[in-house]
Amino acid sequence: MPYLYAEKGINPFEYYKNYVATYLERDLAQIGAVQDLMRFENFMRLLAGRTGQLVNNSAIANETGVSSVTIGSWISILEASHLVYILKPWFTNRTSQVVKTPKIYFCDTGLASYLLGIEKQSQMQRDPILGNLFENLVITEALKARQNSGAEPNLHFFRNSKGLEADLILKKENKLRLFEIKSGKALNDEFTKNMDKFITLYSNHVDVEKTHGTVIYSGDDYSSYKNYAYANFHKTYELFRNDEKPYVLEF
Repeated sequence: MPYLYAEKGINPFEYYKNYVATYLERDLAQIGAVQDLMRFENFMRLLAGRTGQLVNNSAIANETGVSSVTIGSWISILEASHLVYILKPWFTNRTSQVVKTPKIYFCDTGLASYLLGIEKQSQMQRDPILGNLFENLVITEALKARQNSGAEPNLHFFRNSKGLEADLILKKENKLRLFEIKSGKALNDEFTKNMDKFITLYSNHVDVEKTHGTVIYSGDDYSSYKNYAYANFHKTYELFRNDEKPYVLEF
Protein backbone atom coordinates (compact mmCIF):
# COMPACT_ATOMS: atom_id res chain seq x y z
CA MET A 1 0.00 0.00 0.00
CA PRO A 2 1.75 3.22 -1.13
CA TYR A 3 -0.03 5.23 1.59
CA LEU A 4 1.94 3.38 4.27
CA TYR A 5 5.17 4.67 2.72
CA ALA A 6 3.93 8.17 1.91
CA GLU A 7 2.65 8.85 5.43
CA LYS A 8 4.95 8.52 8.43
CA GLY A 9 3.88 7.08 11.75
CA ILE A 10 1.14 4.82 10.37
CA ASN A 11 0.81 1.46 12.12
CA PRO A 12 0.58 -1.13 9.30
CA PHE A 13 -1.45 -3.59 11.37
CA GLU A 14 -4.05 -0.94 12.25
CA TYR A 15 -4.08 0.29 8.65
CA TYR A 16 -4.86 -3.17 7.26
CA LYS A 17 -7.42 -3.76 10.00
CA ASN A 18 -9.31 -0.65 8.87
CA TYR A 19 -8.82 -1.57 5.22
CA VAL A 20 -10.39 -5.00 5.66
CA ALA A 21 -13.27 -3.55 7.69
CA THR A 22 -13.94 -0.99 4.95
CA TYR A 23 -13.74 -3.63 2.23
CA LEU A 24 -16.18 -5.93 4.04
CA GLU A 25 -18.60 -3.42 5.53
CA ARG A 26 -18.76 -0.92 2.69
CA ASP A 27 -17.57 -2.32 -0.64
CA LEU A 28 -18.93 -5.86 -0.44
CA ALA A 29 -22.04 -4.86 1.52
CA GLN A 30 -22.95 -2.20 -1.05
CA ILE A 31 -22.81 -4.53 -4.03
CA GLY A 32 -24.47 -7.36 -2.09
CA ALA A 33 -21.98 -9.91 -3.40
CA VAL A 34 -21.58 -11.68 -0.06
CA GLN A 35 -24.38 -12.49 2.33
CA ASP A 36 -22.34 -13.71 5.31
CA LEU A 37 -19.53 -11.20 5.88
CA MET A 38 -18.27 -12.95 9.02
CA ARG A 39 -17.71 -16.20 7.16
CA PHE A 40 -16.18 -14.30 4.27
CA GLU A 41 -13.61 -12.70 6.59
CA ASN A 42 -12.80 -16.12 8.03
CA PHE A 43 -12.42 -17.37 4.46
CA MET A 44 -9.94 -14.57 3.71
CA ARG A 45 -7.84 -15.57 6.73
CA LEU A 46 -7.88 -19.22 5.70
CA LEU A 47 -6.86 -18.22 2.19
CA ALA A 48 -3.94 -16.19 3.53
CA GLY A 49 -2.71 -19.34 5.25
CA ARG A 50 -2.69 -21.03 1.84
CA THR A 51 -0.60 -18.38 0.10
CA GLY A 52 1.52 -20.01 -2.58
CA GLN A 53 -0.40 -23.28 -2.39
CA LEU A 54 -2.66 -25.04 -4.86
CA VAL A 55 -6.25 -23.84 -4.67
CA ASN A 56 -8.48 -26.50 -3.08
CA ASN A 57 -12.02 -25.14 -2.92
CA SER A 58 -13.41 -28.24 -1.23
CA ALA A 59 -10.91 -28.13 1.65
CA ILE A 60 -11.55 -24.42 2.26
CA ALA A 61 -15.31 -25.04 2.04
CA ASN A 62 -15.12 -27.70 4.76
CA GLU A 63 -13.35 -25.29 7.10
CA THR A 64 -15.55 -22.32 6.26
CA GLY A 65 -18.90 -24.09 6.35
CA VAL A 66 -20.07 -23.12 2.86
CA SER A 67 -20.16 -24.95 -0.46
CA SER A 68 -17.16 -25.29 -2.76
CA VAL A 69 -19.17 -23.39 -5.39
CA THR A 70 -19.43 -20.47 -2.97
CA ILE A 71 -15.69 -20.60 -2.33
CA GLY A 72 -15.08 -20.41 -6.07
CA SER A 73 -17.36 -17.39 -6.25
CA TRP A 74 -15.61 -15.71 -3.32
CA ILE A 75 -12.18 -16.25 -4.87
CA SER A 76 -13.50 -14.63 -8.07
CA ILE A 77 -14.66 -11.64 -6.01
CA LEU A 78 -11.20 -11.24 -4.45
CA GLU A 79 -9.58 -11.57 -7.87
CA ALA A 80 -11.92 -8.96 -9.38
CA SER A 81 -11.12 -6.68 -6.43
CA HIS A 82 -7.39 -7.10 -7.18
CA LEU A 83 -6.78 -8.57 -3.74
CA VAL A 84 -5.55 -11.94 -4.98
CA TYR A 85 -3.69 -13.16 -8.05
CA ILE A 86 -4.24 -16.59 -9.56
CA LEU A 87 -1.03 -18.10 -10.93
CA LYS A 88 -1.77 -20.73 -13.55
CA PRO A 89 0.39 -23.79 -14.21
CA TRP A 90 2.44 -24.32 -17.33
CA PHE A 91 1.93 -27.55 -19.22
CA THR A 92 2.20 -28.89 -22.74
CA ASN A 93 -0.76 -30.51 -24.45
CA ARG A 94 0.85 -33.91 -24.16
CA THR A 95 1.67 -33.83 -20.43
CA SER A 96 -0.83 -35.99 -18.53
CA GLN A 97 0.98 -36.14 -15.17
CA VAL A 98 1.17 -32.38 -14.67
CA VAL A 99 -0.91 -30.75 -11.93
CA LYS A 100 -3.26 -28.27 -13.61
CA THR A 101 -4.71 -26.64 -10.46
CA PRO A 102 -3.72 -22.95 -10.06
CA LYS A 103 -1.96 -21.35 -7.09
CA ILE A 104 -3.17 -18.31 -5.20
CA TYR A 105 -1.24 -15.25 -4.03
CA PHE A 106 -2.26 -11.99 -2.36
CA CYS A 107 -1.55 -8.86 -4.39
CA ASP A 108 -0.36 -7.18 -1.18
CA THR A 109 1.90 -9.27 1.05
CA GLY A 110 1.16 -6.88 3.92
CA LEU A 111 -2.53 -7.73 3.70
CA ALA A 112 -1.78 -11.45 3.77
CA SER A 113 0.45 -10.92 6.81
CA TYR A 114 -2.28 -8.99 8.61
CA LEU A 115 -4.84 -11.71 7.91
CA LEU A 116 -2.39 -14.21 9.45
CA GLY A 117 -2.16 -12.12 12.61
CA ILE A 118 1.46 -11.04 12.05
CA GLU A 119 1.94 -7.65 13.72
CA LYS A 120 5.72 -7.29 14.00
CA GLN A 121 8.84 -8.15 12.03
CA SER A 122 10.04 -10.41 14.86
CA GLN A 123 6.90 -12.53 14.40
CA MET A 124 7.59 -12.89 10.69
CA GLN A 125 11.08 -14.30 11.28
CA ARG A 126 9.64 -17.09 13.42
CA ASP A 127 6.51 -17.81 11.42
CA PRO A 128 6.49 -21.15 9.55
CA ILE A 129 4.82 -19.47 6.58
CA LEU A 130 7.74 -17.06 6.04
CA GLY A 131 8.84 -18.91 2.89
CA ASN A 132 5.35 -18.69 1.41
CA LEU A 133 5.06 -14.96 2.13
CA PHE A 134 8.52 -14.37 0.65
CA GLU A 135 7.41 -16.22 -2.48
CA ASN A 136 4.22 -14.13 -2.50
CA LEU A 137 6.32 -10.95 -2.44
CA VAL A 138 8.49 -12.05 -5.37
CA ILE A 139 5.54 -13.25 -7.47
CA THR A 140 3.64 -9.99 -7.06
CA GLU A 141 6.77 -7.92 -7.84
CA ALA A 142 7.23 -9.94 -11.02
CA LEU A 143 3.58 -9.36 -11.91
CA LYS A 144 3.89 -5.61 -11.36
CA ALA A 145 7.05 -5.45 -13.47
CA ARG A 146 5.33 -7.15 -16.38
CA GLN A 147 2.13 -5.12 -16.22
CA ASN A 148 3.77 -1.74 -15.55
CA SER A 149 5.96 -2.18 -18.63
CA GLY A 150 2.95 -2.95 -20.81
CA ALA A 151 3.72 -6.64 -21.25
CA GLU A 152 1.47 -9.63 -20.81
CA PRO A 153 2.34 -11.31 -17.50
CA ASN A 154 2.99 -14.75 -19.07
CA LEU A 155 3.82 -16.04 -15.58
CA HIS A 156 3.32 -19.67 -14.59
CA PHE A 157 4.49 -22.33 -12.20
CA PHE A 158 5.01 -26.04 -12.74
CA ARG A 159 4.27 -29.14 -10.69
CA ASN A 160 3.83 -32.76 -11.67
CA SER A 161 2.51 -35.81 -9.86
CA LYS A 162 6.04 -36.92 -8.99
CA GLY A 163 6.75 -33.82 -6.92
CA LEU A 164 8.84 -31.89 -9.42
CA GLU A 165 8.20 -28.15 -9.10
CA ALA A 166 9.27 -24.88 -10.69
CA ASP A 167 8.32 -21.88 -8.55
CA LEU A 168 8.01 -19.36 -11.36
CA ILE A 169 8.22 -19.58 -15.14
CA LEU A 170 8.25 -16.67 -17.55
CA LYS A 171 7.15 -17.56 -21.07
CA LYS A 172 8.93 -15.39 -23.62
CA GLU A 173 8.57 -15.96 -27.37
CA ASN A 174 7.85 -19.69 -27.01
CA LYS A 175 10.78 -20.13 -24.63
CA LEU A 176 10.69 -20.53 -20.87
CA ARG A 177 12.86 -18.84 -18.25
CA LEU A 178 13.02 -20.59 -14.90
CA PHE A 179 13.09 -19.05 -11.44
CA GLU A 180 13.40 -20.63 -8.00
CA ILE A 181 12.33 -18.53 -5.01
CA LYS A 182 14.01 -19.04 -1.64
CA SER A 183 14.04 -16.85 1.47
CA GLY A 184 17.56 -18.01 2.45
CA LYS A 185 20.72 -15.93 2.09
CA ALA A 186 23.39 -18.50 1.17
CA LEU A 187 24.25 -20.17 -2.14
CA ASN A 188 22.88 -23.68 -2.08
CA ASP A 189 23.05 -26.40 -4.74
CA GLU A 190 19.70 -27.71 -3.48
CA PHE A 191 18.04 -24.56 -4.78
CA THR A 192 18.69 -25.49 -8.41
CA LYS A 193 17.95 -29.22 -8.41
CA ASN A 194 14.34 -28.82 -9.57
CA MET A 195 15.43 -26.55 -12.41
CA ASP A 196 17.99 -29.17 -13.46
CA LYS A 197 15.29 -31.84 -13.58
CA PHE A 198 12.86 -29.56 -15.42
CA ILE A 199 15.46 -28.78 -18.09
CA THR A 200 16.15 -32.50 -18.52
CA LEU A 201 12.44 -33.12 -19.18
CA TYR A 202 11.66 -30.02 -21.24
CA SER A 203 15.00 -28.95 -22.75
CA ASN A 204 13.32 -27.97 -26.04
CA HIS A 205 11.17 -25.42 -24.23
CA VAL A 206 13.76 -23.76 -21.97
CA ASP A 207 15.92 -20.79 -22.95
CA VAL A 208 19.42 -21.50 -21.58
CA GLU A 209 21.42 -19.06 -23.71
CA LYS A 210 22.36 -16.79 -20.81
CA THR A 211 21.85 -19.00 -17.78
CA HIS A 212 20.02 -22.22 -16.97
CA GLY A 213 17.83 -20.35 -14.53
CA THR A 214 17.78 -17.82 -11.71
CA VAL A 215 17.47 -18.24 -7.96
CA ILE A 216 15.74 -15.24 -6.36
CA TYR A 217 16.72 -15.14 -2.71
CA SER A 218 17.87 -12.89 0.18
CA GLY A 219 21.61 -13.09 -0.51
CA ASP A 220 24.06 -11.30 -2.77
CA ASP A 221 23.93 -11.17 -6.57
CA TYR A 222 26.01 -13.65 -8.56
CA SER A 223 25.90 -13.58 -12.35
CA SER A 224 26.89 -17.25 -12.58
CA TYR A 225 27.31 -20.03 -10.06
CA LYS A 226 27.33 -23.53 -11.53
CA ASN A 227 25.36 -22.34 -14.59
CA TYR A 228 22.76 -20.48 -12.54
CA ALA A 229 22.34 -16.83 -11.61
CA TYR A 230 21.54 -15.79 -8.05
CA ALA A 231 19.67 -12.50 -7.65
CA ASN A 232 18.65 -10.65 -4.52
CA PHE A 233 14.88 -10.29 -4.32
CA HIS A 234 15.21 -6.50 -4.63
CA LYS A 235 16.17 -7.16 -8.28
CA THR A 236 12.88 -8.91 -9.05
CA TYR A 237 11.41 -5.90 -10.84
CA GLU A 238 14.53 -5.56 -12.98
CA LEU A 239 14.45 -9.25 -13.87
CA PHE A 240 10.89 -9.20 -15.17
CA ARG A 241 10.40 -5.79 -16.73
CA ASN A 242 9.86 -5.73 -20.47
CA ASP A 243 12.84 -3.90 -22.02
CA GLU A 244 15.72 -4.63 -24.37
CA LYS A 245 17.57 -6.83 -21.86
CA PRO A 246 15.03 -7.65 -19.18
CA TYR A 247 16.39 -10.95 -17.89
CA VAL A 248 20.14 -10.43 -17.55
CA LEU A 249 21.36 -8.66 -14.42
CA GLU A 250 24.15 -6.11 -14.59
CA PHE A 251 26.83 -6.96 -12.02
